[in-house]
Amino acid sequence: MSIFRAAAKIGFVVAAMAALGAPAVQADPVEDFYKGKTVTIIIGAGAGGLYDGHARLIARHMRKHMPGNPTFVPQNMPGASQLLATEYSYNIAPKDGTSLLVVQAANIVSKLLDPALKFDTNEFTWIGRVTTLNTVGLLWHSAAVKTVKEALDKEVILGANAPNGRAAMVPNVLNRLVGTKFKLVLGYQGERDEALAMERGEIHGVGNYSIGNLFTGPAYYTNKLMNVMYIVGLERLPNIPEAPTIVELAKNDADREVMRLIAGTSNVGVSVMAPPQMPPERAAALRKAFMETMKDPDYITELKKIGYEPEPMEGSELQKFVKANFNASPELVARVKDLTEMK
Repeated sequence: MSIFRAAAKIGFVVAAMAALGAPAVQADPVEDFYKGKTVTIIIGAGAGGLYDGHARLIARHMRKHMPGNPTFVPQNMPGASQLLATEYSYNIAPKDGTSLLVVQAANIVSKLLDPALKFDTNEFTWIGRVTTLNTVGLLWHSAAVKTVKEALDKEVILGANAPNGRAAMVPNVLNRLVGTKFKLVLGYQGERDEALAMERGEIHGVGNYSIGNLFTGPAYYTNKLMNVMYIVGLERLPNIPEAPTIVELAKNDADREVMRLIAGTSNVGVSVMAPPQMPPERAAALRKAFMETMKDPDYITELKKIGYEPEPMEGSELQKFVKANFNASPELVARVKDLTEMK
């Protein structure tokens, strides 16, 4: 064998051994999938409100934490107290990880009360919680009534979206269990429309209004333009200590069970969901990117500007929380359904 052939053979063997010993560069299937893709964030409310603001903030910041850096695009889909978007996400939206959903947590209770709704809360892919969300019942400063006690004797006109939304549900329950005289005007597209209706004098107040919007934008509460009647939550709020929770307004244990079920979604708060049956590796990537976004200093700065502090919960934990905490007995569901129906 010539020296040249021997050297070539040795070189081949060395190269082959090096190739076998060196770790292969593995492609990332999640990164490859998302590269150049668009992720749509469906928003169950109209532009300018609480859910719209949170979804757009997430869309601006989550891209840089997501493998493949896909573009995140918000898409408003208001209607039927955010149930339109919820059913669309569950039944029609792509299940491949390119569609997310931001809607009110009250839809969990809506599904309990109406099994015919075309979604299953537990089967959604829960991506993560941004923050808890206490809401309030409030009245415009010029309304003759200021408190729940006064609303026992005088009629109060409140605005709401649809009969199955929280802004209608809570006043209906209070009318039947506490004796308030709330009268509902339906058809408003969201909190922004309801606030404008209060200013115009069309309604006296709203039965369910987000705490963040109360302290930001037009500073209704700090400028003493609104009075808070009650908190739709499980605990009083330190910045509105005088306002009772709806649980406190109940007269007995059975009624308190009803109020707790309605108020309990405050702990689910503002959360991001996705359709069911998503590929597990993409769900894991979205959950990881979401939690990294929640720790992003730029995101936190913007979040505080709209009146919220981050109170994140990781998606798999949130999935377990929802399943464990909204498994109400048929008897309780039947009673809440009866109490919340428009009559």
